[in-house]
Amino acid sequence: MQECIDRQPFEVVCHDEYSAVISKNVALINRADTIVEAIMKRELKLFRSLPPFLEGMRLRGFLSYQTVDSCEVLNPLTPDQALIAAWTLEQFDTSGSTISFCPVENPRSAINFDFYDHPEDRITYFEHGFTYRTDGGRKGQIGIKQRFGAPFIGFYDVSRNLLCIRENRRVGDVLYFNIADNDQPNGPYSAADNYSIFNSDPAMQAFELELVGGARIQDGLVRGSELVSRTTFAVFEDSQSIQAFVDQYLGG
Repeated sequence: MQECIDRQPFEVVCHDEYSAVISKNVALINRADTIVEAIMKRELKLFRSLPPFLEGMRLRGFLSYQTVDSCEVLNPLTPDQALIAAWTLEQFDTSGSTISFCPVENPRSAINFDFYDHPEDRITYFEHGFTYRTDGGRKGQIGIKQRFGAPFIGFYDVSRNLLCIRENRRVGDVLYFNIADNDQPNGPYSAADNYSIFNSDPAMQAFELELVGGARIQDGLVRGSELVSRTTFAVFEDSQSIQAFVDQYLGG
């Protein structure tokens, strides 16, 4: 991890009861030793109302918030010199009942498996999406290709009546590219995912729901990146209500 990311503190720009903005100037160095001078910023806002997809559901409670993660590049760089993308993750403890999922059309074509070993039977396909058994039993990761237009990813745990939904709400024309930290023999444009799900090995016992942004290119230069995400946690009245919600989006 680069020191400016790992150790350099953010400055609180402004805040109130339901929102805050933090920022810092950084100098990043990529594998080609190119220096990227940039302003990193995060805007956080709590929502007091349910997202539309949970209206009418039998809930005990919910928490919903939006983050806007942005990076404004200050020095002139072409895409051949450097690429940058905002990226966020939420990490959770695994259990035998933590199931991640994604509603998406043509799910067999929408998943990018170009990470670690294929998850194999941990993936179950449905008519309008798929589930991924994120139990911490074997390291693996998948991406969901941006061009297939998945509305969100999430996970549910029927043992706790818990549901989490993460939405990538970035709109506009941006350049998606392969941000994986493994070898990329086919180059940086070998993947264009806007969601990713990671499952750990037994030593780590965690899984991640990841949202991926793209680079904003203007006049042949990399101008930065912005990722708008909404994350919602909901506790349902019973496990049958959670299963009905998932079945509604995946097609049973």
